[in-house]
Amino acid sequence: MKIVRVLVGFVTLIFILAIPRILNYQGKLTDSAGIAIEGTYTITFSLYSSEIGGSPLWSETQSVVVSNGIFSTILGIVNPIPDSIDFTSQYWLEITVNDEILTPRERLTSVPYAFSSFQSVNTINAIQAINSSASYLRRRGIMTFTADSGITLSDTGDSIVIRFTGAGGTSGPTPGLSQVLAVDNSAHGFQINMNNNRIVLVGHPIDSTDAATKGYVDSRDGAGLLFTDQFNVRVDSLTIYIDSDILKLKPGGITSEHIANGTIRSEDIGTGEILASNIATGAVGSEQIADSSIQGIDIAEGTITAANIAESTITANLLAPATITTDRIAPDAITSDRIANSSVRGEDLYWDDITPMLGDTLFFSGGITIKYPCGEAIALRDAVYLPGSLSGWLYRQPITINNSTAFPQTQYQVKITLTSTNTNFWNNVYSPTGADVRFTDTDGSTILRHWKRSYNSGTRTAEFWVRVPSIPAAGNKIIYLYYHNPSASDVSNFSETFTKDYGESGLVALYHMDEASGEIVSDGSGNGNHGTFVNSPSWQTTDGGQWDGESAVNFSTGSCLGFNGSNYVNVPHSATLSLSSAITIEGWLKGSGSLTPTDAFADELDNASNISEQSRVEFTSGLVKIVGSGQPNWYDANWVYRRPVTINNASGSALTDYQVLITFDSQGLISAGKMRSDCGDLRFTSSDGTTSLNYWIESGVNTSATRVWVKVPNLPTGTTTIYMYYGNPSATSTSNGSATFVFFDDFEGSSLSSIWTANANSYSVSGSLLRINVGAVRLTNPLSYYLNSGYVLESRVIYYNITS
Repeated sequence: MKIVRVLVGFVTLIFILAIPRILNYQGKLTDSAGIAIEGTYTITFSLYSSEIGGSPLWSETQSVVVSNGIFSTILGIVNPIPDSIDFTSQYWLEITVNDEILTPRERLTSVPYAFSSFQSVNTINAIQAINSSASYLRRRGIMTFTADSGITLSDTGDSIVIRFTGAGGTSGPTPGLSQVLAVDNSAHGFQINMNNNRIVLVGHPIDSTDAATKGYVDSRDGAGLLFTDQFNVRVDSLTIYIDSDILKLKPGGITSEHIANGTIRSEDIGTGEILASNIATGAVGSEQIADSSIQGIDIAEGTITAANIAESTITANLLAPATITTDRIAPDAITSDRIANSSVRGEDLYWDDITPMLGDTLFFSGGITIKYPCGEAIALRDAVYLPGSLSGWLYRQPITINNSTAFPQTQYQVKITLTSTNTNFWNNVYSPTGADVRFTDTDGSTILRHWKRSYNSGTRTAEFWVRVPSIPAAGNKIIYLYYHNPSASDVSNFSETFTKDYGESGLVALYHMDEASGEIVSDGSGNGNHGTFVNSPSWQTTDGGQWDGESAVNFSTGSCLGFNGSNYVNVPHSATLSLSSAITIEGWLKGSGSLTPTDAFADELDNASNISEQSRVEFTSGLVKIVGSGQPNWYDANWVYRRPVTINNASGSALTDYQVLITFDSQGLISAGKMRSDCGDLRFTSSDGTTSLNYWIESGVNTSATRVWVKVPNLPTGTTTIYMYYGNPSATSTSNGSATFVFFDDFEGSSLSSIWTANANSYSVSGSLLRINVGAVRLTNPLSYYLNSGYVLESRVIYYNITS
């Protein structure tokens, strides 16, 4: 929108004392049609010394409310107008509204030049307010000038002339400074004799005896200030003042430019005479401070910061014991590049002195080996983590877990094997059965649940399973093994390490199936949904579930049920089993060999006892899959996740080779570690779950609105389900626009493809753009179809014209 400015008024405020230098500005803003605009606009005001060009002498930006085109603001409230702009010259004001510069610049009228009057307010001698460079004298009210003998005043109308006259009233030469300053009032103890270039007497006479009772200043070489009785001095109350007949300097009365080098010496300054707040940064350098001049008790907290200390200013031999304590050192204040080799020695270190944060690394060089109570050793060039320790245990060892997958793990069981080569463990563990073994998280103190599968102190071998709360994707996790505590008891627990029931809320039925006898399985949820045998499932003597193929790793208690595909457990209908919304079914399974898809869970029974939908279990080459009955097969075992996508064809007729736009949240899947960050593992299949479909990712990778086009071979009227697969970190993208659309080109690469013929004198292909400077580009062959036969053409074209 083109903005036109209409100036309404320009009022100037005169500056007095501390009043800021400001201008009152009003104006009117309209668009190019002359219609007044409304709203809040960002307006920048700038002062220039020329009508065009140049750099601004002053500028500030304000948020201005415009009502019916009218606005009013004060200039200088955001950025004060500097004293360097005295308005004795011509200036122009430039205004910018929302980055649009209004032209031409406005020439300041006479009103703003009232700025110059601010000088007369602050001056002591009002005569200084007369501008001698002006061509005429501006006066207001009555101004009276008087003169003693020897001086004449005349007013020509344009100027006031002051003349010094000689004898007889004739004009004489202008007197010199010594003549003007010459004063002889010696009768009252006051005489200034500048003809001899000296001040003979200085005083403030009070009575006729002052000449005899007052001291004086003799300006002759070698003379000084003599004080005999009293010394009257008139002060300006700005830099010096009299306190109980004592002449004192006010704070700030003497600045560094008034002090010659060597004038003030450290031995001349008493304790507390100079305050830290009176010393500017850099005013005192280290070379100006004598040894022992500044003592620790004289330095207030925060007075000296690291930024104020030059390198090598403070050396180790200058520090007294306990001068610097750990509570005085900020985090990261001392880094390894600040410590010279061999500056810190092992015998100087105690473990209480070094308390790095979790994850900090200490490097010890120079052949230092240090032990602390948990038994970790720091040898030459070793890097160790030093988190907190577990109270009561004397030794520990770090254990590094590497997760090579692209997915984070939670509540993950990890097997820890101890061999005879781990002499530190076997020589220092206290219990012959490993009862004092503990495992902690990375912080060194949070105990992790573990199960001791085997332990043999004779052969010095042991195997533990540890339940680790979290392991990062594609990274390392450190946990700790603790040992040697005479008072520790065995806390090995399989059930806590390998959990049957995770304790979710909202259970409607819970079956452990470990009764070991009878033909009833009890509901442990408290809802009374007990089940009865059909076709005689068989009790197994022990839980058949095993972990990692270990025959000794069975489920914690009781027995389990064995099914052969024709028998099952029947649970009658109840109010808590009315499935009005989605449910989740969870169970432990152990398969024998390979099984064809077998119904395992009945999701819902109608009143006629017909199974309307089931979940099937399939065991193939060690991979367990659970899918609903009637659901399609899996696309590829390397893909972990899939989602059904329902397409509704409401056109009234079947569609073939039809492109469908699918929008979904890939950002959430990527942040959860379920999809590659580039969506390269994205795949689509037809309703059978295995037939691949062509697709093209249009935009929005790793956003909440990822757009993908999928070419579906057949879409009958009504709904059709296809499947979206993801969750394969090693997959690469198969996105292909040419295979998805009947015609496609996104101009990747640096040259035209064969479908185009250039009739252009100048063109280029780069960054997925075809740029035609002169001429045209056409299709090499005509399309095999008519665009008006149900086709939609989407293209993105930018046309521009460059003229001289």
